[in-house]
Amino acid sequence: MGDRHTPTQVDQTLHSPPSKWRSSDCSHCGLHSLCWSRMSEAGVVVSLEDSWSKSDTSFSDNVETGHMERKGSIVSRANSIGSTSASSVPNTACCMINNTCSPTSDDEDSDYRQESIKDAYKDRRRRAHTQAEQKRRDAIKFPSTPQEWQIVASHFASHWDFPNCGGAIDGKHVRIVPPPNSGSYYYNYKGFNSIVMLALVSATYHFLYVDVGQNGRMSDGGVFARMEFYWRLQSGSLSLPPPEENQEGLPFIFVTDEAFALANHLMRPFPMRTLTPDQRIFNFRLAGARRVVENTFGILASRFRLFFLTPIHMAEYKINHIVLACCVLHNLLKRHSANYAVSVGQDADLLVK
Repeated sequence: MGDRHTPTQVDQTLHSPPSKWRSSDCSHCGLHSLCWSRMSEAGVVVSLEDSWSKSDTSFSDNVETGHMERKGSIVSRANSIGSTSASSVPNTACCMINNTCSPTSDDEDSDYRQESIKDAYKDRRRRAHTQAEQKRRDAIKFPSTPQEWQIVASHFASHWDFPNCGGAIDGKHVRIVPPPNSGSYYYNYKGFNSIVMLALVSATYHFLYVDVGQNGRMSDGGVFARMEFYWRLQSGSLSLPPPEENQEGLPFIFVTDEAFALANHLMRPFPMRTLTPDQRIFNFRLAGARRVVENTFGILASRFRLFFLTPIHMAEYKINHIVLACCVLHNLLKRHSANYAVSVGQDADLLVK
């Protein structure tokens, strides 16, 4: 047998286990270094001085066998402590005695804190998304009552001398880099790849409704037929003012160009052949009212020309979010900045389409 260890050496050895005992997962006994330190703090390991004098086989000069013998000594001494000392042994010591490594209280607290941080982050993201959605709805305000539609119509009557008009509708092609293997799906009649933004605009150059995401090869009329606005217009669920509340008892209308079909609530100009004087006057007034949507596209393209002069190389859903964000910013700047649309550049008309 080797030399007997003195109590001082025993204390030092037990408080500072060998390097292979300090590893996070011992290959021999599966003990955790944190379990060892917890038992030292609780007095379980420190009170093992008596065990060395009771058994000469507690330690061995052989490192490999001595490692397992130390574990057996710890277990025997911990069992001899009894119920009087069991209350002072933390959960980590019980974990070490039973040779199982369950999560410690500190680990559980750490996991709880991490879960709390994740939940708080999700709540902040949810609130931010709700606030952003509310601001978007406030920025692009769609009329929902006959009184609100009448306010929009009064602006068209005072600005462009065109009564009973709820807005001007037109489309805008946004240049994109087509996705792989898309073929000619996004290729439009202008000779480039795009997605279509269709918008309803008021007489004060504010967006009232925006739809974006249809492929560029579709016409404006085809895109309009797929919009929610069109289905609500056809079903009569837009809360438009009744004819008896409009000027001359006429229906409430939206002005468009020749790309759209004539309907009860959609007004397009007369064909340019064989026009009567009254028809020419009507086309002149309608062109002035419809011009507001093209002017709005020109202002938008001039202020955010990065998105309309250079093809956007992103996923389609990201492009849709970018275009909608530009429309929201346009409404906010038009509403709160007096200089936003004053100097839009001499080439604004070239950017309309």
